[in-house]
Amino acid sequence: MHPLTYSFLHLRSSFSKIAARLDSSHKPRGSPASTEVWKIPELVALIASELECHKYKDNGPMAALSCLAQVNRTVSSIALAVLYSDIRGSLLNLLSILSPIAPSNTGFAFTRPLEKSDWERFLNYTRLVKEIRFSHKKDFAYSPEIFSVMDASRPSIVLFPALKRLSGHELSSSMEPMYRFLFRTGIISLDLDHWTPPSRVLQNIRITSSSLIELKLGCYLPSQAMALDALTHSELVALVPELVLIEEIALPASFVTSAVFEMLSQKRYLRVLELYPEETAASHSDLFEYAFDFPDSGFAALRSITLQETSSKPHERLSVHNGISTLRSVRIFLSGNPRPHCSQGYFDSLSMFTFIQDLTVYATVRGDNDEITDPLVGFSVLKPLLSLSMMRHFSFENEYPISLEDCHIEKIARAWPALESFSFCNDIRFSEVQTKLTLSCLLSFAELCQNIDTLTLAVNACCFPPLRPKDNTIFAQEEIDFNAAFSPINDPIMVAFFLADIIPLSGTVTCEMGNDWASMNSPRVKMWEDVADVIGMVRKSNARAVRRAAEAEVSDRDSSSDSDD
Repeated sequence: MHPLTYSFLHLRSSFSKIAARLDSSHKPRGSPASTEVWKIPELVALIASELECHKYKDNGPMAALSCLAQVNRTVSSIALAVLYSDIRGSLLNLLSILSPIAPSNTGFAFTRPLEKSDWERFLNYTRLVKEIRFSHKKDFAYSPEIFSVMDASRPSIVLFPALKRLSGHELSSSMEPMYRFLFRTGIISLDLDHWTPPSRVLQNIRITSSSLIELKLGCYLPSQAMALDALTHSELVALVPELVLIEEIALPASFVTSAVFEMLSQKRYLRVLELYPEETAASHSDLFEYAFDFPDSGFAALRSITLQETSSKPHERLSVHNGISTLRSVRIFLSGNPRPHCSQGYFDSLSMFTFIQDLTVYATVRGDNDEITDPLVGFSVLKPLLSLSMMRHFSFENEYPISLEDCHIEKIARAWPALESFSFCNDIRFSEVQTKLTLSCLLSFAELCQNIDTLTLAVNACCFPPLRPKDNTIFAQEEIDFNAAFSPINDPIMVAFFLADIIPLSGTVTCEMGNDWASMNSPRVKMWEDVADVIGMVRKSNARAVRRAAEAEVSDRDSSSDSDD
């Protein structure tokens, strides 16, 4: 179906639903409801808002909004407000309203000088813009002069008075003139990444600082992290105190020095603090002192935090003097190859946050001669975290195999009775000698964690489980998902019979490593698929047995009733 045809059908459907609700007593005799709809701005706004939800999914809704903008003055103003409220991907269409644009030797440029009438027309559209998302790759095929010309000729008023959200990616120094008419007080959300000197982005955005609620600076991709220089650090130190309303902030991990972290801790409304993980090469520079010191009176409203620690001795960089009663979610990157005792010391400090409910750890813990494959050493790393009695979601991923025993899982399950999801070393290709866990460890989760519905860990399914389920041992959540990761296995039938006893009918058994698609063709995966198939056959067999038993009971009851007569 042609996109435009779809748009009209979609519009007619929305229109019909609203028109059907019109009270016939409020429309002139003989006037169809469809005519009345276009005279009621509130109903037209409902149609336009429904199209807005889909306008970037395909061309249909966008074309429909363009058509609406040409109906009449009332409908046009509403449709245009929706159409230009959110500018994404490319500024070309918006800038073309100001003046015709064509390719030049230096990129796209205006074909004639800008006049006062051009700006008057342009302002009718820019006042509608609430959000802009642009990219250097898409937008700066333009000539650098295009924004210099705009800055030199623009009227002395705010060009985007309704602008609240601004997002720019892969910034360059050629964009500096654009900042002067985009950055303004009143912006509440700013997301800028990957700028390079001589662009002074942090100095430019200070004009927005007093109104900002969300601020994201830097790149999500570790391979594109930016290095911190002295001037950028000075700019950040000057900017942070001005963020008086900030609630969410995301920064490259290397940007957060001790001075910056101390300033952030005093932000009254800060709820989310995220430090992007970076490659070791872009980690904290020796030029800047850094430590994560949580003071007694700091982070009054913090609910979620992400930290990266590239030191081999992370416990020396973390000190907690305040348990932060509001803190619920913590994500940690320990990328400095810390020794087990250093990781244990780090988690010992982390356990001071006694109200944590969601903890995710990405680590590179290792020791001499694979000492972390010793279950006692492996459990010693995690043991300090068992004091976090409110834990609901726990995920621990390590670059090297860490071994535990069934008794350790029992201690974890007893310590975290509210647990809903548990994932341990999902990406590791465990061998039989690297994991001491057996299928029996699942019994602890089934008996002690009534809310658990997602369970991911590797067990040595080659050995017979030392403990069998009791008659009443079964996971309480009907749709429990057990992911065996890359568990060693050699007898799918034995494993299937064990799991069929403790996993409810709606539960699932899978074998999927987190990021290793090559493992999908492994014989191990095939055997775990056999486990799932056998469980299905066991369930069907059980269902037939239950049904036949019920039928036999009914038959016996009927026979007894007939003999009594």
